Amino acid sequence: MKEGYIRRGAAVLLGAAAFAAQAGGALALEIMPLGDSITEGLCSSTMPGVCENPYNDPANAYNLAHYNSGSFDFCGTFAKQMVENYNMSATGGYRGPLLAKLRAAGFTANYKGHVASGTALAVADRKHEGHGGWGTQHVAYCVNGYLAAQSPDTVLLDIGANNLTGGETPSAVATNIVAIKSQIETKVPKPRVLTALLSPGSIVSDYANKTKQVNALVAAQSGRDYPCTARDLPDMSVLTAADLQDGLHPNAAGYEKMAAIWFNAISTPECKFDSRTYVSIGGVLVESITAYGRYWNFNAGTGAWMGNGPLNTADIARYKLICNTKPVCTFDTRTFLPSTSGTLESITAFDSYWTFSDSSATPVATGTLRSVPRYNQYICALSSNSGCKFDTRTIIDRAGTQVEAITAYGRYFEFNYATGALLASGTLASTTRYGQICAYKPASDLYCAFDTRTYVQIPGYPYLESITAYGRYWNFQESTGTLVDAGQLKDIHGRYFP
Repeated sequence: MKEGYIRRGAAVLLGAAAFAAQAGGALALEIMPLGDSITEGLCSSTMPGVCENPYNDPANAYNLAHYNSGSFDFCGTFAKQMVENYNMSATGGYRGPLLAKLRAAGFTANYKGHVASGTALAVADRKHEGHGGWGTQHVAYCVNGYLAAQSPDTVLLDIGANNLTGGETPSAVATNIVAIKSQIETKVPKPRVLTALLSPGSIVSDYANKTKQVNALVAAQSGRDYPCTARDLPDMSVLTAADLQDGLHPNAAGYEKMAAIWFNAISTPECKFDSRTYVSIGGVLVESITAYGRYWNFNAGTGAWMGNGPLNTADIARYKLICNTKPVCTFDTRTFLPSTSGTLESITAFDSYWTFSDSSATPVATGTLRSVPRYNQYICALSSNSGCKFDTRTIIDRAGTQVEAITAYGRYFEFNYATGALLASGTLASTTRYGQICAYKPASDLYCAFDTRTYVQIPGYPYLESITAYGRYWNFQESTGTLVDAGQLKDIHGRYFP
């Protein structure tokens, strides 16, 4: 077995608690929301408060334009006055909902910043560095001082809208955003920087198209071609016109969506792959991964990147159907099924399944997981609520018999794919080959869980069972259970990590 191929084919998932434990044992975060009026939390009419532009005052407008003159305290006193004397929105836009989500998930999260707003928030939760009217130039000028004074461990950067409305080119805006990201990352101690891809407003002509250009350039310059770096680029472009109050600022629903997107990026560990499978496309064996609301395709043999994109996009109608209005689209499993009429793509997500043929946007079969008798009887019955969720689902070819293999709730299940009959089941932890994987399960986790499991036949090599979990990957010879290769995802570069 060529170790190089297997190492390029690994993946990992950590739960939020497990990730925090590996990172230092605590779910504590010191977060600096950094950006413009959207970070400040303006201007939803459904939230109490006003949306007043302080730069209608000529003196304030002059100071904004001459921020770097050195003749006054632009970053400190002036910036504070522009926020706290003019706009006091209730929930602070996305900041209030995000804080609630983090604390509900067990995080001890605090906001950092020298300005405060959000009248419905506790006094201690109002801090931030969101400054209405600011562009990339203002953030770049002030951010070093803010970092030194506040020492955040996480920065939520959302900037660039005012540069676009001011007539700057998408290329210039993207370059400046990436430069700020790098500027923050050079500070010690190094904070984690989550850089939001801009929401597609319509306040000026062609604004939505320009944000798409900015987002594509930021993604390209920030390693979005690698799945392991994608989590740090939360995609706000999934907001729609219905989520915006005035063609630029989100309304209450839009801010809730932003909070969900930020939460997913914060709480999801690096390299959490939702699904990983193999399929032949044009005679090429392709490794296909979904994570962070996106998909990636790689040449399975060479590791060469073959493309990626968002799941929740009109460009792929079948995925758009599944993702619908979800702020972050997450496929629990994705596999390709044998069929007399050709290969079928089957996806499970949000307690349901969808099966498509070819490139059709209309499923040949769909329904809730509980509506399938074998799933309801053997798997969904283990759920503690009305929902049902699979961790992995794939097809094994065993001597000409197609076996549907599923893991969920700490157990494995094998069904005859043609008849639906249960062939085998048991706990993952008690299975010889899986026990070594489950040994990595954090004590706080109820079940041993695989993040992805797939079976692949590379010409000239054994039929492999490839599993990812707990920051590591394992590849077994499927027929014997012999461990072929194992290791940490962080050691794999060129396919999943820059």
